[in-house]
Amino acid sequence: MSGKSQDQKMRITVELSQVIYNYFDISKEPEGMLGSTLIVVPGNSKGRLSNISDSGRFIQDETYASGDKIIQRAAGSYANGLLGAWVTLRRQNPKLFEGISIMCQESATVDGVIHKWRMEELAGRYKQSVWSRDALAATMNESAKILMSCAHQIEHVIAGKMTPVLQITDTDLAMPFKAACARAKDEIRTSLKQRCKDEGIPEVLDIGPYEVLKIIQDALTEMRQLIHDNNTVVAAGRRNGYLAYRP
Repeated sequence: MSGKSQDQKMRITVELSQVIYNYFDISKEPEGMLGSTLIVVPGNSKGRLSNISDSGRFIQDETYASGDKIIQRAAGSYANGLLGAWVTLRRQNPKLFEGISIMCQESATVDGVIHKWRMEELAGRYKQSVWSRDALAATMNESAKILMSCAHQIEHVIAGKMTPVLQITDTDLAMPFKAACARAKDEIRTSLKQRCKDEGIPEVLDIGPYEVLKIIQDALTEMRQLIHDNNTVVAAGRRNGYLAYRP
């Protein structure tokens, strides 16, 4: 799911994920919950916060292609401010980042590089998995397919124009998530207005990294409660056909 803030300085993409456990174990009932949430923010180049230390250095070697160029980053080298504001915020308030992955890309969208980094991240959490994704070029190129095979991931691609009626995010979670974000944003605006009034300063309502994460974390808390109370993910999985067949 993509989302853009009204503040033109901060355009982001939010990718919600849902996980259904016990799919292959018919002795247990399937259990559905939110998976990790990906946030793609604007950046001068591509990067992932998980590979940048609190001191602003790359943790592991990193290589990716950008057009005709090959970008190489050595472990221990400085990230030169890449995702710098997010590194600082993580150091100051690590709890805000729980269950959230931050990556950056020039237009704040999921491209082939971001998609492969995301697959690597998911491979570290799930030893074997089946993933349902949109019919995007990033998910179907040859390098992505090789990485999926190495990560023991099977991909189910939703046919074009069928996402609105088959993808669980679209059918059951996008609208309540956006509504929860709107409520959280209103609370932050009210708090900022009151603080400016108390301090006798002009109202400054810019949305920065802290506000973005606070809004999304508050919304995700609502979503987890919604899923727990209504068994939303499993119910949607059954209705949308994902659980029609279990081996």
